[in-house]
Amino acid sequence: MALLRDTVILFLLGFLGWGLFTLIKFPVPALLGTIFLVGGLRAANIAVPLLPEFIYPLVQLMFGLQIGSGLTREATKKFKEMLIPLLIVTTWALTILFLLGYIAEKVTFLDLKTAILSSSVGGLPEMTVLALATNADVSIVVIAQTLRMIGTFIGLPLIIHFMVAKEGGKNKNSRKNNRETSAWFKTLFIDKAQKVYVNLLSIIRKAGHPIQLFSLCCNKGFLKTCKIIFLSITIALVGGSLFYYIGVPAGLMVGSTFFIALASIKGLEVITVPKGFIGVIQIGLGLEVSKNISKETFEVLASGELLITLLLLTLITIITSFVIALIVHKISKWDLATCLMACAPAGFTVMVALAIDYGKNSIQVTMLHMVRVLAIKICVPIFFMLLF
Repeated sequence: MALLRDTVILFLLGFLGWGLFTLIKFPVPALLGTIFLVGGLRAANIAVPLLPEFIYPLVQLMFGLQIGSGLTREATKKFKEMLIPLLIVTTWALTILFLLGYIAEKVTFLDLKTAILSSSVGGLPEMTVLALATNADVSIVVIAQTLRMIGTFIGLPLIIHFMVAKEGGKNKNSRKNNRETSAWFKTLFIDKAQKVYVNLLSIIRKAGHPIQLFSLCCNKGFLKTCKIIFLSITIALVGGSLFYYIGVPAGLMVGSTFFIALASIKGLEVITVPKGFIGVIQIGLGLEVSKNISKETFEVLASGELLITLLLLTLITIITSFVIALIVHKISKWDLATCLMACAPAGFTVMVALAIDYGKNSIQVTMLHMVRVLAIKICVPIFFMLLF
């Protein structure tokens, strides 16, 4: 009972942090709201229960399932026409995190793992999981990633808005492209989830009698849904366990990502993590991160040397992303606004939403972000395993 009580208290605090950060329109509110609220309570020496140990492995598996399920056979058909931009962006992402990480390690007190993860453009949740798995300084990684996201979210939408306004706004062609790319994005990320869950939700609504419930459970659609859920979880668990036991950092996340992506590309129907549930997963990750926060953490983060270093890392990353966007624009002949969104160093969901809103090609934006994050999630843990 104590375990259940502590878990409920922690997630209620996480939901409170999520709500507060949503109100102030902060990026990734579920994760950062939980970290700052629960971590702040711990730093103030207020007694907060510790997260049960079984939650964190589940969080890793769910993150792997989320990214891996997005890389479908339909999505990979776009690889050929996007091959050069994909190679450019992935090479940039891997180069900048190792190069900047090495420089940061030499000029500051940061260890190499913390410096590399702080310089990464691979996504805040994923880099946080890796920081926890490799004993890097997770609080510094979170702050560095947050600065990069805020810089991107504030500056890039203003630039895109100015560029689109200069083009004359949304013309007929852009509205047509908007509908096409919105439909593609909906098919890839939303329809799949609805297809998996529709039968289960139907049962919950309709089943009011034991006999009726039994007949509904024997329905072919329900049995198929159960089969998809069981198969997806099994694939994620097998892949995650394999990578974990061979010593890959954050092996549960990396392995489940790789195996689910492979299964999805091969044409197997896998479950997609519902959009609303992703926030709950991020709360779980935030609660795990908050275990590492104390009063000393805030004292270190307040030091001028560290803050200047993190701001410089953020500035260099954003500037180089603009350079890469110009290169992709010249080579691919895509419009510059699309290239800027596709090469943005943060905000996969935000950039895709911007592309749809302004009638740009969200397929290109989605693919470049997805492949970049996938490459970092697989390459960085293997690099850590070999080096350390």
